[in-house]
Amino acid sequence: MGSKAYCRNSWVVTISFLLLTSLMGSSCSNATNSDQLSPKSSATPQVEGSAPPTAHADPTSATTSSPQATARNKVMATTDKTTTDKTTTDKTTGAIDPLPYIPNTKLFPKLSRGCDRVDLATWQHPTKAVMIERGVEIRAVQLCDDRTYPVFYVNFKYDPQGQTQDYFLPLYAAMKSANGNYPFAFVSLSDQTIIYVTFGAEGEIQREFERFSETN
Repeated sequence: MGSKAYCRNSWVVTISFLLLTSLMGSSCSNATNSDQLSPKSSATPQVEGSAPPTAHADPTSATTSSPQATARNKVMATTDKTTTDKTTTDKTTGAIDPLPYIPNTKLFPKLSRGCDRVDLATWQHPTKAVMIERGVEIRAVQLCDDRTYPVFYVNFKYDPQGQTQDYFLPLYAAMKSANGNYPFAFVSLSDQTIIYVTFGAEGEIQREFERFSETN
C-alpha cells in the first residue's frame, strides 16, 4: 500500500516538473522573438499620439503657407514698401523716384489723367539745353495732355518768388521759345512751389505760383 502511494506521487511530481519546464521554455521563446525586429522592416517606431513621419518635400513643389507665415510675409511686404516709398536719386542722371504726390493742387488733374515720364539719360529736347545752360537741376520730366504739356521737376539756384526776376524772366522766355510757345509747369522741389507758365494773347509771359505740401 505504501509502495503504491509512493509510485503514484513520483509520477505526479514528474509530470508537474515536465509541464513547468515546458511552460518556461515557451515564455522564453516568445520573449526572444518579440525583442527581434524583422530584417525586412525599415519603419520608424512611432510614439503613441504623434503624427506619422512625413516625406521630404520636393523643393520645386508648391507649398501652403501657415497663417503665421502669411502674416509675416505681409509685414515684410509693408516694410519693403516703406523702404521703396523713400525718395531715391539716380547717381547718373539725377532722376528722383518716386515723384512727389501732390493731390491738392491745380496740377494734379493733369497728372492723374496719365503722363509719360521721360528717361533723362536719353531725353533730348531744346528745353533740356536751356535748363542745363542756366544751371537748373533737372530731377524728372513728365509729358501730359497727349505729351503737349511738359512738367519739369527741378531745383533752382534762387527763390522763384524772390528778387531774382533778372534770372527767371529770361529763363521763362527761353523756355517758351524752346517749347514751341506752349505752356508748361515747373515743380520746384526745394521750394515746394509749382510755377505755371502761360502766355497771353500778345505772347507775354504769365506766371502763377502755387505752394504744395508733399503727401506720402
